[in-house]
This record gives sequence, structure tokens and C-alpha cells, in this order.
Amino acid sequence: MSMNSNKAVREVLGKGAINELLLKLNYNRKNPTWKLVAYENTNKSGCCLESSLKFRNFSRTWDFLNSVAGVAHKAHHHPTIVTTYNQVSITTTTHDADNQVTMLDILLAEAINHEFDLLKEKQT
Repeated sequence: MSMNSNKAVREVLGKGAINELLLKLNYNRKNPTWKLVAYENTNKSGCCLESSLKFRNFSRTWDFLNSVAGVAHKAHHHPTIVTTYNQVSITTTTHDADNQVTMLDILLAEAINHEFDLLKEKQT
């Protein structure tokens, strides 16, 4: 399924469906792992998927960020990314679905996992 190919990927997922998809997304992974986070104590309502990643150094961090930028641009779905020297925090939500999690977010998280795995393979 293309990330942005049809309306179905932008339909809001229920909490049960999200949790089931997160089990598959995180299965047998140490890093990255994703969790469902509700916006609390902010002006936003809704929820997002969130993951934190750690890298060996600044160069590897930017290699990863560049690869995620390419995937996000191609999908027309752009996560919020906060980074420091060797750490990256990524959140994804579907803004045009009232800041809720959709299949588009799950697919982007899968693509981010893939990019992380590719970078990890290059490191060895």
C-alpha cells in the first residue's frame, strides 16, 4: 500500500487497532520502539506515535535524519523531529485527521524503522 495512495490511510484508527499495530511494529525490536502518546497539558487535542533513537555520533544522526527526510517527503507526511548530538525524538500524527493516528502514521513509522535498520547495517 502506498503511503498516500488512498483515503483509507487517513482514517483515524481506534486505540485497540493502534495497539495491535504497535505490537507488530515493535515486535522483536530494541530500537526504535514506538508508543502511542496522547497530547496532555497542551493546547492540542489528539494523539501521536513517538519514538526516541540514539546513535553512535553526530554524523550517524544526520545520516539517519537525511534518510527520514527523503522517506517523509516521498510520503507527503512529515513527522516532528527533535534532535541533539546523538539522539533523535520523532513524533508522527495526521494533522488533517484532527491530530489523530492513522495508517499513514503506522506506515511512516515502518519506513523509519527500515531506514534505521539500513543505517545500522552500514555501521557494521
